[in-house]
Amino acid sequence: MAGANIKLSKWIRLAPIPVTALPRHPDIHKNTEEGQAPPTEGSSELALFLEEVLTQAQSFVDGLDSESPRKDGVWQSKSSKSFTMKSHWKDRSRPPTTSVPIEILACHLSTNTLENIPGYSERWDSKEEDWFARRSIHENISRAGSATFQEFKFGIKDDHSKHEAEYTDDLYQWKHVLQYPLDGVSVPNYSELEMYIVEMCHEIPFPLKNRMFPELVITANASETSFIVVQLPLEPKSVASLVGSSHSGDSSLVVGAYASIERVRQLKDGKLEWTMAVTSDAKGNLPGALQKMSLPGAIAKDVGLYLNWINVNSAERKDEDIGMEPRKSYNHSANPKPRVRSQYGSQQPQ
Repeated sequence: MAGANIKLSKWIRLAPIPVTALPRHPDIHKNTEEGQAPPTEGSSELALFLEEVLTQAQSFVDGLDSESPRKDGVWQSKSSKSFTMKSHWKDRSRPPTTSVPIEILACHLSTNTLENIPGYSERWDSKEEDWFARRSIHENISRAGSATFQEFKFGIKDDHSKHEAEYTDDLYQWKHVLQYPLDGVSVPNYSELEMYIVEMCHEIPFPLKNRMFPELVITANASETSFIVVQLPLEPKSVASLVGSSHSGDSSLVVGAYASIERVRQLKDGKLEWTMAVTSDAKGNLPGALQKMSLPGAIAKDVGLYLNWINVNSAERKDEDIGMEPRKSYNHSANPKPRVRSQYGSQQPQ
C-alpha cells in the first residue's frame, strides 16, 4: 500500500520543543525568565493547542490509508511482518495459534519540505526526518492474540506511560514530571483528554550509554470507538529546569528525541485498526543509518509485546481465556529499579 499526501504540523516534529513554547503552566512559568512565557493565558490557549496538535496528528496518520505515487512527504509501504501467539487451550476446538499481519510504511521529509511548514522554521532549525509506521488489523475480541477496543484503550490510552514501561522490554524507568490540569478545558471532537510531561529511560546494549527521552504526552478519545496518543520531544535543558525532573541532568544518560502518534479505531466491519507512526534520534554515537534500519522492526515488535501484556493484565479475561497455563503476572511498579551501568560513569561510550 502506498501512502497519501499528508498535512504536516509544526508541532509534530523531531526537533525538541522548549517548554516555554507550550501553553502556560504555573510550574513552567515560575522557572522561566519574564517575557519568555506565552502571551496568552487560561484554558482557551490550552484548548487551542490541544485541538491543533490532535487535528494535525489525525491528519498525519490518515495518510496511511490511501494510495498515491511515491514522492517526498508521502507514506510508502516498505515491508510486512507478523506477530504469532501460540496458545495452550484445554479446549482443542480453539485455534492453537493467532497470527497478526503488520504492515510497515516509511515517509521521508526533506529539509525543504520542513522549511515550508508555516511557523516551523521560525522556532526550530529545519532538519530532514525519516518516519516509520506500522498498521495492523485485529479482531475486536478478548482472547489470546487479540484485544477488544476497551482493552486497547485501557492499555494504550489510559496511564499510557506507566503501561508502556510495563510491556516494553528496554524501557526500564519512567518519571512523571508535570501534569496539565484540564478541568474546564473543552476541545471540539475530543474527550477524556490528558496532557503531561514525562522522562522515559531506555536501556541500550553495552557499551553504549542508556537513553532518556523527555516527552510531552497527549491522549484523547476521538470518538466512542477511536482514541489517539501523541508524544512530542521536549528540549532537555528546559525540562531539567522543572521541579519534577530527575533525569535531565544525569550525565550517565544520553538525551534523545522521539515523536510518535498512536491511534486505535474501530472499522466499519467491526475490526480494530492499530496504527503507530514514529521518528526518533537516539543521539550520541549511534549511527543514524543503524537507527533507521532497526526502527521498523522495533515498532513491529511492540505489537506482540502489547498483546502478550494485555493477555495477562486485562480484567475482562478469565484464566481459561488467556491460552496460558499457568497464568503469569507482570510487575506493575511505575518505577522499577533502573538497570543503569553506573560503573562506567561519564567515560562510558555514547
